[in-house]
Amino acid sequence: MPKINRMKILCGLLVLIMCAGIILVLLVPVFHADEMKSYYQDFIHHDILNTAHIVDRNGQDIYNGDYAESKLTRLATFHLIGDDYDSIPTSVLAELYANTSEGNLFQGYQSQSEEIRLTIDLDLQEAAYEALVDGGYAGTVFVADYQTGEILCMVSTPSVDVKETSENIQEGAYLNKALQTYAPGSTFKAISVACLLEKGIDPDDLGSYYCDGKDGHISCTQRHGRVNLKQALYKSCNCAISYYVEKYLTADDLDQFVRSLGILDADLIAGTTINEGTIDSSDDLAWTADGQSKTLMSPVGLASFYAALANDGVYQQFSLIQGQQTTADALISQSTVDYLKEALTTGMRVWYRSPIDCRSFGKTGTAELDSGKSHAWFACCLDDEEAPSYVIVTMLEKAGSSSKAMNLAADLINDHILTKEASS
Repeated sequence: MPKINRMKILCGLLVLIMCAGIILVLLVPVFHADEMKSYYQDFIHHDILNTAHIVDRNGQDIYNGDYAESKLTRLATFHLIGDDYDSIPTSVLAELYANTSEGNLFQGYQSQSEEIRLTIDLDLQEAAYEALVDGGYAGTVFVADYQTGEILCMVSTPSVDVKETSENIQEGAYLNKALQTYAPGSTFKAISVACLLEKGIDPDDLGSYYCDGKDGHISCTQRHGRVNLKQALYKSCNCAISYYVEKYLTADDLDQFVRSLGILDADLIAGTTINEGTIDSSDDLAWTADGQSKTLMSPVGLASFYAALANDGVYQQFSLIQGQQTTADALISQSTVDYLKEALTTGMRVWYRSPIDCRSFGKTGTAELDSGKSHAWFACCLDDEEAPSYVIVTMLEKAGSSSKAMNLAADLINDHILTKEASS
């Protein structure tokens, strides 16, 4: 090989070696920075777990550098507090870590030990959890003050005990079911009627409808006979509600109205992202009007509508941490509120024979699934000067009859909410 060629090869190799060295020198700080960032985030996470102090609205400890000694407290608050692994992204610990760790690598980190006071009533939270477990239900109980938006109870089953990691984890245990979406069943009928009224349709001009138990592909569990719109709502007549909606509304009318309410949105709880609901009446407007077909809504979303009914048409945004800034939005007119409340109060008093010991209004719902099983729903509001201003939603997965959801809520209201109010 000629000498000049050897020299070119040697020079080329030398250049390659030098370039490789330069690349390594440049990469080492990058790898080192990534490793340092990982260590730093681990430190923050560990520090939060050891210093966080979370209490309920009455100052009862829920978490104080460690999970509660009470197993019932741990199980009842798992979906609110979370665990060491941030398995629940919407939990207080997970959101605290996410909000604290962002950007702190260069800004510096100072350990926080302030008390975080939730709006939750721990006694009610635990009572609701026990009611679900005693009934053998997978589901949720959601309770909020419709005037202030403060959440008093948001419990979900099955749950996880963070101090007993050897236990068998049940399916769905890591889901906060209050934030998930489900077919709402007949609880949605009040929303369909609201759409009719908000479109300017006078219920006195609608006439009556005769239900013989079936109308095309829509069916009822019984023959309701002749009903007007108000009776169709509180008797939960599928055929009549579908008839009125199909005759006076289009699919776009209903879909746009529901979306305009904001009850399908992800920001219904201040500072927390929930699953967005969906509605599409284009395939089957009749069943959509009855809360079936492609409609999906979270228990929180349903609670926001009923809360607005109780609060003169205004939805006061729900909150989980005391002192959070919230919004208030007018959803429906006072005339629509008055009409729906009268119908739903009549339903509670006559049709459902509710055992709730105060004036209230509400609606049951049975959401039929393709499997043949049904989700059981009940949504109600206490509307009595002697009672707290609460909206209550219970949803029991695949539990069948909606009466189960109603009875669970009624027992909780009578045995824990009203009795506590009377003793305070």
